[in-house]
Amino acid sequence: MRWIKQLEFKLLWPFYISRIIQSVFMLSNVYWVVYFLGIGYSLAQISLLPTIMLFTVLIFEFPTGLFADLKGRKWSVIISTFLLAVATVSIPFVGLHFEILVILYVLMGVGTALASGASDAWVVDLLNYHNKSNNIPHYYATLHSLINIGFIIAPLLASVIFVLAGKLNYLWWIEGVMFLVVGLILLVFGKEKRIKQEQLKSTAISLCRKTIAQFCNDRILVFMVIIIFLFGIIFGMSTLIWQPFLYAKGIPLAWFGMLFAFTGILAIMYPIIQKVALTKIGNRRLLQLILIIQMLAFGVLAILPFTGIIVIFFLLQNLDSIKIPIFQPWFQEHVPSAVRSTLGSVVAMAGSIGEGFGYILAGQFVERFNFNAVWWSIAGLCAVAAIVLALAQHINNKTLSNHSI
Repeated sequence: MRWIKQLEFKLLWPFYISRIIQSVFMLSNVYWVVYFLGIGYSLAQISLLPTIMLFTVLIFEFPTGLFADLKGRKWSVIISTFLLAVATVSIPFVGLHFEILVILYVLMGVGTALASGASDAWVVDLLNYHNKSNNIPHYYATLHSLINIGFIIAPLLASVIFVLAGKLNYLWWIEGVMFLVVGLILLVFGKEKRIKQEQLKSTAISLCRKTIAQFCNDRILVFMVIIIFLFGIIFGMSTLIWQPFLYAKGIPLAWFGMLFAFTGILAIMYPIIQKVALTKIGNRRLLQLILIIQMLAFGVLAILPFTGIIVIFFLLQNLDSIKIPIFQPWFQEHVPSAVRSTLGSVVAMAGSIGEGFGYILAGQFVERFNFNAVWWSIAGLCAVAAIVLALAQHINNKTLSNHSI
């Protein structure tokens, strides 16, 4: 009962409900490539779409963070959901007008950027306002658990809708309508509160200065940005080549839906083990442990048989699914409310840059060398990230020691 109380459902239920709706109805993820191929686009054109969206996020990440800190996190997130709803619903009407499709993906990029830092800042400030900051880790753990439940349901639901409707268009329409539902839930029921000391009139220039000052005053934030950048590279490289690698190893395409549907099981169970994990091990050490396990697992992928590859795939994907809910509470501890959205956007931007870099690296490595070169490179990056975490721990200990003198 105490664990349920720590989730603060009375205060946070609109955020929990909206996130699980979004994850359950991310229907297009399962079939989007097949859909665009089916209406006549080439694979080269299709590959440009997520790249365009990613670069749009990078361009708008920082200014949208400033907007959220200046005008309010609630309105930033709500505008985001409505932009995503309009863009998603419109896709089936575009046909072969690629230029319009690009515009819609730009809109989705802007929508993603608007929510990336603001959504976390909104909830964290709400909990801080009600003196419930101790429940921030429980929020992140439960949130990612709900998201991963949705990710299990989404591919199965998409398949059912496609079989019943006979057209992939319905996936886009239903997904877009549910974005609208999420926006309405947050608009009507989402409360925004900020601690009174932080409710000072700010300008974009002053927020930039505060953000830079925060990096100068708390050097551990620099290490956090580097860590998220490395996480992004690892994610981008592995995401790009998992499917062709599994197929090349003889795993039937028919298995892919089930394989990817159950890659978040550990994240679903994480809220149950979270308290023990964080109190006995701690955020940084737990991340280090995960990275060391991933380093070893990526390193042996090249020599494993069919069954071993399946086991390692589930291990790696499940470990990957809990890195962010472990990282976020640690990050939020070092961020003041006044620049929470802006700093959150900086971190998200670092992850996006790393992810884009990871896609490019993986493609080049596979083309020039082979899959093994990618896995060994990722193993090396996991080792580097673990070392950066150790340096962050050293800096943190040194800072605490100086403050105690």
